[in-house]
Parts: sequence; C-alpha cells; structure tokens
Amino acid sequence: MADQRPAARPIALRAGAAGSALSRFGRRGLGMLRRTPFPRPTLRGWTVLAVGIGLVGGGLVASMSVAVSAGLLLLVLVVAGVVTALAVAAPLRASRSAPRATVQVGEVYRERVTLRGSGVRFAPRSTLLVREQLDDLFVSTGDAASLVTIGPGQPPAVLDVEALAIHRGRATIGPVTIRVEDPFGLLRIDRPVVPAEEVVVVPGTTPLAALDTGALAGAVSADEGRVGQGGSADDSELRPYRPGDPIRRVHWGQSAKRGVLHVRQTTQAQPPGGRGRPRRAPLLVPAARPRRPVRAVRPRRRPGVRARGRGGGERRPGAVGTDVPGRTRQ
Repeated sequence: MADQRPAARPIALRAGAAGSALSRFGRRGLGMLRRTPFPRPTLRGWTVLAVGIGLVGGGLVASMSVAVSAGLLLLVLVVAGVVTALAVAAPLRASRSAPRATVQVGEVYRERVTLRGSGVRFAPRSTLLVREQLDDLFVSTGDAASLVTIGPGQPPAVLDVEALAIHRGRATIGPVTIRVEDPFGLLRIDRPVVPAEEVVVVPGTTPLAALDTGALAGAVSADEGRVGQGGSADDSELRPYRPGDPIRRVHWGQSAKRGVLHVRQTTQAQPPGGRGRPRRAPLLVPAARPRRPVRAVRPRRRPGVRARGRGGGERRPGAVGTDVPGRTRQ
C-alpha cells in the first residue's frame, strides 16, 4: 500500500494538468468560434444539401437503403466542410501597420497587412482571399485583394496596399476581411480580422524651400518697385518681421515668396522719380472775384408828386433855386 501511493500521485498530477490544458484550449476555441461567423453554403453547397436531403427522404419512403446511404454521405460531406472551414478561419490573426494616419491630397497611402495562422502542426493548409476595403477618398494604385496560403510551416502572409488620396476629408480604411472555403467548395466564411481605422486626408502643401527662387526674382523685384513708391493700394513698405509686431500687418504674399515673414510699414507716399525727394502736390485755391463799385440808388419819383426841400418847403420837379419855407413858387 505504501508503494502504490507514491505511484498514484504522479498519475493524478498528470491527469490534473491534462484536464486544465484541455479546459484552457476549450475556452480559447469557444472564443474563436464566437468571433467567427457560421459558414454559408455556396451554390454547390445548396445543391449537395438539397440532393442529400432528397435521397434520404426518398430512400426512407421507398425503403431503398442505397439511396439513404448516398444521401447520408452527402450530408456528412457538408458537415465535414463546416468543420474544416471553422478550423481554418477561427484561429487566424492579422495586423495592420501604417507609417502614418494623415496624408495629403496627391500622396500615396501605404500599409501592410500581416496574416498568421494557428501554428498547429496538424492544421489544414488552405488558400485564403485577403481583402482591404478603401474609402471613396482613395484610388487603389495596386491590388487591394490577394490570394495567400496559410498552413503549418508557412511564413506569415503579407498584403501590401497602396492608394492615392484624391479628396480631402476623413476616410475610413478597412476592415480587413478574409474569405475561407472548404476543400470541396461547399461552404464559405467571410470574417473581419482587422477593424477599420480612420485616416485624415489634408490639402496638399508645398514647402517654401522647394520654390524656384530664380523664377520668382522678377516678380519680387517688380513688387518691391511698386511698394513704397505710391503704387500699392495701402501705400506701405515692407520690412522683416520683428518680435512685437502685430500679426495683422504681416504681408503673407511677400512672406511666402521671400521665405521670411515681412510686415507692412506705413510711410508717406513718395514720387515715382525717387525716394529721397519730397513729392509736391498742387493746391487749388478758388480765385477771388473783383468787387464792383457801390452806386447810390436814388428813389424813383412818381410824376406829379412834389418833393420836399431842405428847408421844409416844397418844390416841383425841374425847379431851380432855393426853396422858400412856407412858399411855393409859381
């Protein structure tokens, strides 16, 4: 009895280890099955399934064992296809690697999708269709879908995707899906293996260092000739930006051409002949009108009305001499 106890203890330990390993693999397998959609029959699969059910039903009615056996064989073939498709599609893992999530209009977006199998030695080898879904903001410049082989001893499958950005906005890349079929072509599984990601497409820009300074020399010199000589609309000169200058005075057009920030500096308008001489402006003064001599206005006399003289007497029109007060000359 004492010799049997030590021998039974290792057996119990091994049994416990085997049970825990089986339970762990069982939980992992159930998790994979939950993430994997159930296989859908293809046109061939629906045909085989219908024929098998018909043979089994007809054989039972007609008591024909051969028909029943043939129908059961077809149904077993469909079940075997379901098991094979699930065994291939469930343990697949994939990852997406992209250098950046922001591209400019006109640039090529590149990414790499890596697909790995389960790594189990007795796993079946199969050919899969890996497909990446692109947004309408991109145009594929290569193949966004490829057939890859997964199986024991095979290196990870790689799919390189290149797409040209043609419009700005927020684009959705993905998800990456795989299509698995059983060896008989009866069933099909479409499973997403990599979730969708957002890629931002911004407007295209040109760095200032890439501009041809020689081609812009004429435009810059012509603009310099206009600015500061009274030819510009805001009558201003340009000078390099200094800390403390208000940002509203920055001349963005000239700053882009010269590669350095320049600000407007309001100055007095200068003549086209040179900057050193002051500009003369004519002053128009209205000329004074000549004054006319003032004439004494004599009141008009009515005919037949006597005018009173200095002494208070009356005199007739046309009378000559001195009037005598109180008398009237006849």
